[in-house]
Amino acid sequence: GILASGFKTIALGITLIALGIVFDTAQVYFQTISNLGYSPLLIVIKEILFLIGTYTIVIGSKKTGDKLESLTK
Repeated sequence: GILASGFKTIALGITLIALGIVFDTAQVYFQTISNLGYSPLLIVIKEILFLIGTYTIVIGSKKTGDKLESLTK
């Protein structure tokens, strides 16, 4: 139903944010073992995952709220 599709969209956003956290952890790990500076590629991937994940959650929540609101009219 309406809630199930909304929760699927929100779950996708949460998964993308979780992947961003994994990339952040990998970046810290590689910095620790190799004594190198920040890896620009990992930073870009992490930020893109955070951005898309947050956007997906916000849009999924809004669409679900709009659909539920239209049912009460």
